[in-house]
Formats: sequence, C-alpha cells, structure tokens
Amino acid sequence: MSVEVTAVAVAEPLVEVDIPKGLRPGDLFVIQMPDGNESQFTVPEGKSGGDKITVAAATSVPVIQGTALPPPIRPDMDAKKPGCLEQGGCCNPAPPSEQLDAEGNVALIRLTYKIEDACGKSEPFSTKHMPPNIPSQLAQFGVSEHEWASAIKRLEADVQSLRSGACTAGCWAGACISLLSLGLLCPVFCAMHKKKVVAWDAAFRAWQADFNDKVLVPKGGFCKSQSLCWVTYGPKGEKQRHYARWVAIALQPHAVTHLKAEPHLFGDIENLSCCNGLNEVELCMHP
Repeated sequence: MSVEVTAVAVAEPLVEVDIPKGLRPGDLFVIQMPDGNESQFTVPEGKSGGDKITVAAATSVPVIQGTALPPPIRPDMDAKKPGCLEQGGCCNPAPPSEQLDAEGNVALIRLTYKIEDACGKSEPFSTKHMPPNIPSQLAQFGVSEHEWASAIKRLEADVQSLRSGACTAGCWAGACISLLSLGLLCPVFCAMHKKKVVAWDAAFRAWQADFNDKVLVPKGGFCKSQSLCWVTYGPKGEKQRHYARWVAIALQPHAVTHLKAEPHLFGDIENLSCCNGLNEVELCMHP
C-alpha cells in the first residue's frame, strides 16, 4: 500500500510596521512585534522615515542583546542648523548636538534638556524628541519607540515632577518673607531649596541608571546628564550665570569610554554650603 504525501504551503503571517521618522534606506531600526518580542528591520530602498512597510514576520531578525557592536549611525539629515544662541551655535559655548567620528558617523548625541518652566514643570526635551517621536540616531541604534516612550514617561513622572518652577505660590511667599525679614531667613530658604534639588538629583541619577541598565548598555551605549555654566558681568559688575543643559548619549564604544570619564558639570561651579546651600559639584547637572 502506497501513501502519497502532499506538501502544503503555509503562508507566512504578514506584519505592517512603521519606519521611525528620520531614517533612510539601509538604516536599521527595532520594532516591538505583536507577540511582545523586539525584532530588527532594515529600511528598504524607496522608503524612508514615516512610511509603512509590510514584512513577513518570519523574516524579522530577533534582537539579541549584547552580542554585536553598535551599527554605524548616520547624522540627522533633517536637523536644522542651530541658531546663534542655541546649543552648538556661534554665540553659545555649549558643544553641538551631534559628535561625529572620522568616518562621519554619529558617535554621540546631546539632547538639550529643560529642567522646568518658569511657572511649572516642562517637557524634558524638544517636541521633535518627545514620544511618539524618537531621535533618529537612537532608532538607528536599536532603541525601539516603546523603549523610548517608557523612558520618557518615567523621566516625566519621577524627575520632572520634582521641579515646579519659580512662579508657584510657595516661591513667591518665600521671597516676600525673606524681604520682610531683611534676609535673615535666607539660610532657611536655602536649606529648603537644597532639599528639593537634592531629591531631584537623586531621582535623575536613578533614571539614568535605569535607562542605561535596561536599554542602552545592552546595546553598547551609555547616557549621562551634563551641563555648562558660563559667566558674564553686568554694568555694575554683578555676576550673571548662563546655562546649557543636555543628556549625552554615546553610541560607539570609544565615545562610551570617553563619556564615562567626563564630569557632569562644566564651567562655573558654585559652593554655597557655608549658608546651608548647595555645593553644585555634588550634582549631576547645574540646578
């Protein structure tokens, strides 16, 4: 008795994925699949950031953490030239938003960071870097939109929420009381401000450690908060402090090594511990 075996072709399931904004043909990106796993894809010819592509789920390449060197990262071609006073501009001493290697690939990016608005907490980064957007360099590096959105959600909830701005009722009341007391209560308010900033600093350090451990380090990257303070003087010789703050993210091994060795703070660093105030050298960013 003979048995005839017929091969039945089973169609591979198709998945429609969105290409992160800012990417070009040949760039790599990571997407979370319906089964919860993350897979890596390459932008095909004729497609770019913002387009949708349909792929067979079986052709996706699972992301295996810590087994390969980071891919070459192309510069953000959509980035506008910084204005004169913006980070990287001609009149701003802060370093540029992208640092390239000898081959023209991105070694490190610096995302301008905003601690707070005058009258309340603010978004930490510019709108183009806030979810649902993701910096194109991070997308190429293998950071998924889900990972970035989760990190930003924690940053806003755990860190930004601790800085409420200078126009709150408590700040105005403290300023008025200090004036009425001829400054005698200044040490008290300095201590209160120090307690608030130290709590923010601890939360910011914890966020960086979590983002590094869970997202960046397994992919070969590293982040660190940094800031620069430079000083000018007014017509009467009064000291005027100016700040640039950013989160640096190293995307190549040599940049990681260099960033780990760099300090958090550059430029003018004050120590007001003598009057119950802050010693800024102990912080991870100028407050």
